[in-house]
Amino acid sequence: GSQDESGCHECETGKFQTESGATACDACPAGTYVETKGSTACDDCQAGGFCEEAGADSASVFEPCATGTWSDVVGANSPVFCRNCSAGRYSPISGATSNVTDCRPCRKGGVCSEGVPEPTDCVAGRFMNETGATACMDCTVGAFCPSGAAAVLPCKGGSFGNATSLASQDDCHPCPPG
Repeated sequence: GSQDESGCHECETGKFQTESGATACDACPAGTYVETKGSTACDDCQAGGFCEEAGADSASVFEPCATGTWSDVVGANSPVFCRNCSAGRYSPISGATSNVTDCRPCRKGGVCSEGVPEPTDCVAGRFMNETGATACMDCTVGAFCPSGAAAVLPCKGGSFGNATSLASQDDCHPCPPG
């Protein structure tokens, strides 16, 4: 052994050692990193993503969860920890950490299947008048529903609609004379 501390070496960034007198340092496991030399522990990667690289010496290895997904796991080491926003919700941002606060309820006039970054407009002839929906409803008789409709629009005076899938006022029929 050495006569003084000059024979001791600090662990490099990305590595740590918890035991005194150890001759080797351990790489930080995936899901963690350490930016300072001589560390006795690694820092967990933040929620909202993952760090796949072992021996990481910087938080820059962090990969955010994709849009439409989220993770509340601290120290995640794989994209499998990113979960889909639930049906009826969406997330346009990457790195979301909550299905409740980051995955937003789907807007009126649209629907959201599981894991989507944006709502999908209801097709013409259908509508949705509530938030958080997963399916659109048929337009009602006597009305029309353009693409993305949040409500039915009645056929104008002097016209009528006799089907449930009308998409515009042009689909309404003029009332017969008399």
